Amino acid sequence: MLDGDFLEVDGSGTASYLVTETTVLISTFSGTVTYGNVEYTITVAGVEISYIMNAALIPSAGTITIASGGSNEVSITFNETSPVTGDVSVSINGSPSITINLLDV
Repeated sequence: MLDGDFLEVDGSGTASYLVTETTVLISTFSGTVTYGNVEYTITVAGVEISYIMNAALIPSAGTITIASGGSNEVSITFNETSPVTGDVSVSINGSPSITINLLDV
């Protein structure tokens, strides 16, 4: 529960825990996240997260795409330096990517 509203997740995907790398790999996920009365479509591809190497849980690979109603779509792409620098590439509605720092948000 966040601010009195419930967060609901529905969808399917594939995830695995890579023991030697102590990393969770979300190979695929496709579904919806509902927060209050707002529903978002979410797709995840190749997202890798290591809690041991990164307590902030910023992924070191992969892309998360979030869409809400109509054509509003945000794609966030992580790379191997994202957990350290906080920098990710963000594209809105297919526009050229810009760098956003998650540690500053």
